[in-house]
Amino acid sequence: MANVLVLGTDSNLWMEHAPFGHVPPARQQVDSGVAAFQGLDSGTVMVLDGGGDLWLERAPFGDVPPAREQIDGQVQWFRAFNAQQLLVLGNDGKLWLEHVPFGNVPPPRQQIDDQVAGFQGLDENTVVVLGSDGKLWLEHAPFGHVLPAREQIDDSVSDFHALDSETVLVLGNDGKLWMEHAPSGHVPPAREHVDNTVSGFQALSTIDVLVLGSDGKLWLEHGPFGHVPPVREEVDSDVGDFQGLDTGHVLVLGNDGNLWLEQAPVGHVPPSRVRVDSGVAAFQSLGSVAVLRRRG
Repeated sequence: MANVLVLGTDSNLWMEHAPFGHVPPARQQVDSGVAAFQGLDSGTVMVLDGGGDLWLERAPFGDVPPAREQIDGQVQWFRAFNAQQLLVLGNDGKLWLEHVPFGNVPPPRQQIDDQVAGFQGLDENTVVVLGSDGKLWLEHAPFGHVLPAREQIDDSVSDFHALDSETVLVLGNDGKLWMEHAPSGHVPPAREHVDNTVSGFQALSTIDVLVLGSDGKLWLEHGPFGHVPPVREEVDSDVGDFQGLDTGHVLVLGNDGNLWLEQAPVGHVPPSRVRVDSGVAAFQSLGSVAVLRRRG
């Protein structure tokens, strides 16, 4: 991991570089007034500003704003497949698949669904959609007609993380976390109970899951699942957010705003770690395949 995008509590976004341990590390400012972001690579970042305008921004960074084109406006949330294609959730709850060319608002696009609370694109033809009614769906192209072809995965869902179209981690409104399996269409589907009183999670694989408890403790949990709690090791405590890079490395944001790169072996709190930055509101490791989820 050479680069980390860091959003400060002052809404300034930085591209920060290893080695870490000195605060702040070597860095260049990407933009200011940032509400959300997604780094596609070290030279390309999508930025949502506080007014709901979404931008595609390009290096060199250091001058604010950098070279950029506007993608859309009145945006609530987004996730890009690449610099040419992305999913955009509008303030009105409509979900769109949007394409280049950018610069005219809105860009070319097809509506996927409406009354959407959350989503995860598996590819440009397959999207997992959480409705505002708490129902979770696997939806399929072609898009443009609402509703598209789809199968219900579950209901009373608070959050989710799809590993692929066959396996989805599902957090219920009751705080219970489940590993659920295809085929979808019958509610609930085949599933195993992973843990209780969960506030956040990330699947590293079908047998390794990072789980943040409502008490702020972060655990690395291991399958087979079905017994609560499963086999697990505590990674850290008083955790606000995290991003697992692999089973041996985790970025951990403490509730005090300090961001750490932590490494195995875990089980002793805190584990071996180096501080990346302080005064941090959000972050993303570049070069990681971890899924970025919306929180809060």
